Amino acid sequence: MSARRFGVLAVFLLQANLLAAVPGEAGHAFLERLAGSWVLRGTLAGKTTTHDVAATWILDGLYLELHERSRETDAKGKPQYEAVVLLGVDEATGEFQCLWLDSTGGGGLIPSAIGRGKRSGDSIPFLFRDPDGSVSFSNVFAYDAPARAWTWKLDNVHKDGAYVPFGQVRLTRPQTPAASTAPNPAVEYLLTSAAADFHAHPPQPAGVRHVRSGYLTAANGAKQYRLCGEFQAGAAGKAEWAPFATIRTSGYEQYVGGQAAGFCETAGMTWDDGDLSAALQSRLEALR
Repeated sequence: MSARRFGVLAVFLLQANLLAAVPGEAGHAFLERLAGSWVLRGTLAGKTTTHDVAATWILDGLYLELHERSRETDAKGKPQYEAVVLLGVDEATGEFQCLWLDSTGGGGLIPSAIGRGKRSGDSIPFLFRDPDGSVSFSNVFAYDAPARAWTWKLDNVHKDGAYVPFGQVRLTRPQTPAASTAPNPAVEYLLTSAAADFHAHPPQPAGVRHVRSGYLTAANGAKQYRLCGEFQAGAAGKAEWAPFATIRTSGYEQYVGGQAAGFCETAGMTWDDGDLSAALQSRLEALR
C-alpha cells in the first residue's frame, strides 16, 4: 500500500470514529444548555404555576438531573409539586432518554415513566408509552436559542392518537437584582453567615442549589428571616444533596439534614423571589 493510500485510509478511519462518537457527544452538549438554575412559569392542568428547577450533571456527567419544585405550598409548607427527572443520551443512536419521577404518586419506576425522543432541530419530543406500546403522553423540550430559554409543551395522548393539551411552560434564568436595588441586609447577613459556617465545619460543600430567602412574621409584625436550600458534601456527582437552613436570631443558627427541612417547610413562610444559589456559591469560593 502506498504512503498516500495509507494516509487516506487513516484519515477515513479517524473520521469514522469521530462520526461514531458524535451522537452521544452532541446530545450531551445540547443538554448542557439546560444545566443550571431556572424559573418555570406557565400553565399546568389548567392552573397558573411557578416552579424552581435546578439541573445538575451526576454520575460523572452521564446524566443530567433536574430537581423541580413548585413555589406553591400545601398546608404543611411543602411544595405542592416536586419532581426528579433524569435525562440521558444513548451513545450509539443519539436518542434522548427521560425518567420522570414526581410527588403525584409512588410506583413510578415503570416503563411508562420513561420517555424517549430524537432531537429535531432545537427540540426533543419525548414520548411516554403505555405497556402496550401506545403513546400516552408527550413532552416537547424546545430550546429558544436567541432568548437562551426553554419551553415544555405537554400533552396527553389518547388511544386514537389525539393530542389533548395538558400544559405549556417556559423556563428562564432567575433574574438577578438590579444594581440600583439595595440588598436586604438580613439576607446578606444570612448568606455571609451560611458560607462562614460551612467553611468552619467540613466537609466543604461541592455545590449548593435551590437557595432562597424568606421570613415568618411574628404577632408584633417583626420578620424572622431564614435562608433555605440544599448542599452537596464531597465530590460533585458522588454525594447526596441535603437540606440546610440558616436562621436569623440575635446572631444566626445553622442546621443541616432533617432538622433543617423542618425549618424550611414551616407553614406561613413568605418567600422572596429569585434563586440565591450563585450568591452563596460565590461567598463559599471566596473563603477557599
